[in-house]
Amino acid sequence: EVELNGKKGIVDRRNNIVIPIKYDDIGFRFFEGLCKAQLNYKWGFIDKKGNVVIPFKYYDADNFSGGKARVYYSKKAWCYIDKEGNEIIR
Repeated sequence: EVELNGKKGIVDRRNNIVIPIKYDDIGFRFFEGLCKAQLNYKWGFIDKKGNVVIPFKYYDADNFSGGKARVYYSKKAWCYIDKEGNEIIR
């Protein structure tokens, strides 16, 4: 993870920018190929090429594990999503 002018991104071991330095916050590690990131105070998920896989619309988010991640709509409202962003029925 790197930070420049209050924005964060990710560089590889050779200091090449892998994820653009444009996010408010970033998970700095990939879990199951996705990394959580925050943009304009909302969380979503990006892939290793910096593509947005799950849009930035959540209050908070946990990392993926077992093909699902917990995402929060508020401090008390949450659900699990799959890697395509579909809500998983419990």
